[in-house]
Amino acid sequence: MNRNYEQLPLDRVLVGVCINKDELKEPDVFGGYYSKNQTYYNIEQVSVTSIIGSYTYSVYDKTLSTLELLRSYFHDSIHFNTFRSYRLKTNHSQKIKQEDIHRVQYGFNLRQEDGKSFSNIDDKNSKTTRNLGIIMEGITDEFSKLFVARIIENEKIHLNELDDFEEVVLNEVVSGTVSESCFASESFTLPEKKYLTVLNHSYKTVWNPYSNFINEFSVDQSQNFKNFIFKTMIEGDHQAFREYFNNLLGDLNGFDNLFKSPYFKM
Repeated sequence: MNRNYEQLPLDRVLVGVCINKDELKEPDVFGGYYSKNQTYYNIEQVSVTSIIGSYTYSVYDKTLSTLELLRSYFHDSIHFNTFRSYRLKTNHSQKIKQEDIHRVQYGFNLRQEDGKSFSNIDDKNSKTTRNLGIIMEGITDEFSKLFVARIIENEKIHLNELDDFEEVVLNEVVSGTVSESCFASESFTLPEKKYLTVLNHSYKTVWNPYSNFINEFSVDQSQNFKNFIFKTMIEGDHQAFREYFNNLLGDLNGFDNLFKSPYFKM
């Protein structure tokens, strides 16, 4: 599917822009890429996103908010283009329901009908990753940020007089580097602090392990390795990904030894 890359059609993108503040009862609802309601529905091919801070009383720089929204859009456009294949489960019902649909493959990762993934789950203390899902999420996030950074460069966009929270958001959207010191400002509101806590958790569980994985296995220029990962993910070329690691490690079982879960039987 979608081997010829195309942006996610706008009529498949739902964007939250505001909420009745008097009815806001969930303090963790914020708006933006790291909002808990942000998601992409693979079967429906629909993106659900929101403008940063749109579910709070705060108003943020309009240009920054637009760039942050574009990051979400580009991210889900990559999901839209990533190879996936489906089939009906063995014991599906006569009236097909969503739970009867089994996603066999997404990108270069495989999944059994019982839900078991080809790739390993990382040890909680691991600094890198052997999980194909995290690798694909990392490359998706990195390329979506790259697209935003190019827009800023090509359009010569300059953002001035941002507050501390906006500076963290901008830095995270375009560079992918967020240090612990970024969260130290006393000027953050409570909703901002909660939002940044989610951001920080995502970095610890996805971005940092992904970045360490890239540093581990990029033989020469890391961008070439990233381009290869992106291409094989979009095309669903599991075999090419397998052969890369087998050749790199000089072992016909190198890929399986790195990534395959002992519970995967396909």
